[in-house]
Amino acid sequence: WIYANTYGSRAGKGIDVAFNDTFTLRGIGKIATKTFGAGDAVPITISARNLFIDGENADIRSDADDGSTGAGGNIKLTATDTLSLNDGQISNITWSTGDAGSITINAGNLLMDGYSAEISSYSGSGSTGAGGNINLMVADTFSILNNAQIIGGLLFGSGSKSSITINALNLHMDNEASIRTRVFFGAAADINLNIANTLSIRNDSVITASSFEQGD
Repeated sequence: WIYANTYGSRAGKGIDVAFNDTFTLRGIGKIATKTFGAGDAVPITISARNLFIDGENADIRSDADDGSTGAGGNIKLTATDTLSLNDGQISNITWSTGDAGSITINAGNLLMDGYSAEISSYSGSGSTGAGGNINLMVADTFSILNNAQIIGGLLFGSGSKSSITINALNLHMDNEASIRTRVFFGAAADINLNIANTLSIRNDSVITASSFEQGD
C-alpha cells in the first residue's frame, strides 16, 4: 500500500511514480491520498508501459473526507501500451465541501473488465463540493466489458456536476457495460464521446446522462 494523507492546512508534494515496463496493483493493493483538513489531498501521477489494476480490492483513489474543506487530489495515469482494470477501480470522490479531483488517463489501449471494474469521480452524499471531471484519451481501443462502469456527476451532493470525456480510435462496450452521469439536483452532467473509427454498444450496455430532479 502507498498512502499520503493531509491533516492540516497544507498539502504535501504528491505521489509520483514512473516505471520503464509494467506496474501491477493486485489483491488488496492500494495507492491512495485523502484530505481530512483544510489542505488538499495530494495528487497521484503514475506512468508505465503497462499498468494493471487487478482484483475488486485493488484501487487508486483520492478522496476529500467528511468534515474536510480541502479538495481531492487529481489522478493522472499514463500507459504507453495498455492500462487494464480487471475488477480494479480508479476513483476520486468528495464527501465534504472540497471539490473532488479530476481523473486523466492517457493509454495506448484501455481495458475495463468485470463487475467491480470502475472509473468514478463524483460528489457524494451530503457534500457541497463539485464532482471531478473524467478525461480518458486512448490512442487505439477502449473496451468496457462485463458490467464494468464509468460514473461521473453529482450522485447525492449539491455541488457542481462533473463531466466524462472520452477520446479513442475505437470504443467497444459489451455485456451490461455502462457510462453514466447522474445528477440529483439540476441539469444532467455531460458525456462527450469523440470516437474516430468504431463505436460498438452491445448486450444491454448503456450510455446515459440522468437528472432525477427538476433540471435540463
